[in-house]
Amino acid sequence: MAIRLMLAKAPVVRAMLNGRQTQDRRLLKPQPVKIPDDADYDWEANIFAWREQGAGPINTHGPFKPAYQLGDIIWVRETYGLYNPGNPETGLPNRDETKIIYPATDKVPEIWFDADDMLYDNCPRPLPMRPSIHMPKWACRLWLKVIDVRIERIRDISEEDAKAEGMYVSTTKPHPVNQFHDLWETLYPGSWERNEWVWVYEFERTERPADWPGN
Repeated sequence: MAIRLMLAKAPVVRAMLNGRQTQDRRLLKPQPVKIPDDADYDWEANIFAWREQGAGPINTHGPFKPAYQLGDIIWVRETYGLYNPGNPETGLPNRDETKIIYPATDKVPEIWFDADDMLYDNCPRPLPMRPSIHMPKWACRLWLKVIDVRIERIRDISEEDAKAEGMYVSTTKPHPVNQFHDLWETLYPGSWERNEWVWVYEFERTERPADWPGN
């Protein structure tokens, strides 16, 4: 088991928190191609062999090593901010009262500054947010455990898989695969038409490891 990170935008964070998203597909890079029979290695044949065997050799060797392995723990990095309301009498921060704000689900508080960036009463500004790439582990609130890793073509995705990717089904959007197709094409234009290979990671919510020091 290893502890690895994942960057996530606000819609993905919300879908993971409420249990709607339990799968994540990532494009294989490089894409496997069939090579002549007399060549040393046929990557496409080995992709099929790996899929039949489950966690086979490609799981740990070669250019097709997945980002996450079975049993790995993932800590999800998201946009965040640190907020201390301060003492209204002194305008100074209160000791041990700093809160972590997650804009994916929290209302971002306003803070007050004057032109010299000093605390003031008449100029509210949104609390500055810090990008997900800078989130430290101690601020992480979303931990996942990888319970399945598989490989497939992108158009193999089923309606249930698309729902597990966080697609929301409604009367106006009754087809989750169509929704997923539209989202996927914004990320990887032309990939759907080429029916490219993808890693499929399935995960469940878990607790922060008790012995993880975090920093």
